[in-house]
Amino acid sequence: MAKKEYHEISECRILNRREIKKFVEIDAAKVIEGVFLWHSGALVHAKRHWDLPDWSKEEKEEKIERYENEYDKGAIVVGAFLDSVLIGFAITKSISIADRQVIYELQQIVVSREHRKKGVGTAMMNLTIEKATEIGARAICLLSTPAEPAIRFYLSVGFKPFDVPSDEAFSWWDGRDIIWK
Repeated sequence: MAKKEYHEISECRILNRREIKKFVEIDAAKVIEGVFLWHSGALVHAKRHWDLPDWSKEEKEEKIERYENEYDKGAIVVGAFLDSVLIGFAITKSISIADRQVIYELQQIVVSREHRKKGVGTAMMNLTIEKATEIGARAICLLSTPAEPAIRFYLSVGFKPFDVPSDEAFSWWDGRDIIWK
């Protein structure tokens, strides 16, 4: 995974449970001009335009409740700060695989709108991978929306798309989003 300097953050670290509430500080709004679709084992680019507003207060509160629950079950929760403001958030949890491999699923990674493309996401991924590896993770996977900025980010930090294994751990996959490993 690529390492680089992070001029936009004053600190990137594991969050404690109480700090998960700072998730409300993140501005998740984005404009998307293209998507990548996983078709016959390849990424296919298509032009699409989406204006996605920030999550509502209610949506953020629901996410916080879910993230606190995952934290209580052992999830790795990483935050990136600029001074005392949370500008990036990532959460990764262990998933069960039949052959008992330790696999972690990146559930969410988000960087506030004005701090994107400045190394914040990469810093959080590096710390997440480091901590998951310390715990014994053999791989980290994720389910991604097809949004072009997300796909380009995942490729830049070393993820590769893959076909879904016939494992019960992925029984929830609906075939629309892209799974990465």
